[in-house]
Amino acid sequence: ICQALKFLPINSVEIFWDDRNTSRVPSNIPWSITPFSAVVDTNGVTGYIAQEFLKLSLHRVLNDDKWIVMDADVLLRQPWQFEENVWYYDPDESGQNYWFFLKYALDIDPQLERWMTPIWLCERKILQAIDSELHLRHRASIEKIYKRSGAQTFSEVELYAYYSVHFLNRRYQRRPHGLAMTPYFE
Repeated sequence: ICQALKFLPINSVEIFWDDRNTSRVPSNIPWSITPFSAVVDTNGVTGYIAQEFLKLSLHRVLNDDKWIVMDADVLLRQPWQFEENVWYYDPDESGQNYWFFLKYALDIDPQLERWMTPIWLCERKILQAIDSELHLRHRASIEKIYKRSGAQTFSEVELYAYYSVHFLNRRYQRRPHGLAMTPYFE
C-alpha cells in the first residue's frame, strides 16, 4: 500500500478484506478496511474468484468515476502513470482459461488477444454497463451467473476488457506491463 501511494497518482486507498481473514488484519493500518460481504454476496464462492466478484462490484461502493485496481503481488519499482486508452497486459498470461465464462455470460467469442493484467484503470460507467448487460441477459448477478455456467474459473479483467472492446467499441493500445511480480504462495 505504501508502495502504491509512493508510485501511483492516487489520493486515497480503499482496502477490501475477505471476511474469513479479518483476524489477520493488522490493527495499525491507518486506512479503512471493508469486508467483502459489505460489497458483494459471493454465494459461497471463495478465494480469488470471490475477489473477482468484488472487483466487478466496486462501482456499488466507490464514489469515484475511475480507480486503479492493483493485485497485492505487484511490486512497483518506479512511478507509474496510466495513459488514456492504453491497456497494460501481462505477456505471460494467455487468458484462454477464462473464455468459457465469457462465451456463457456475454456470448463473446474471444480472440487470441491478451488482456490479463495485475493493474488496471477501472471506470464506473463500464462496470455499470457490464452489470446492466448481465442482468438483461441472465436476470441475475455475476455471482449467480458464474455458478450457473459451470465454469471452473473466470477473470474480471478479461470480462471488463472484452466487454469494453466488443460492446462499447473501446480501442486500446496494448502494451506489456513490465511490472515485477512477487512469487505466488498458496
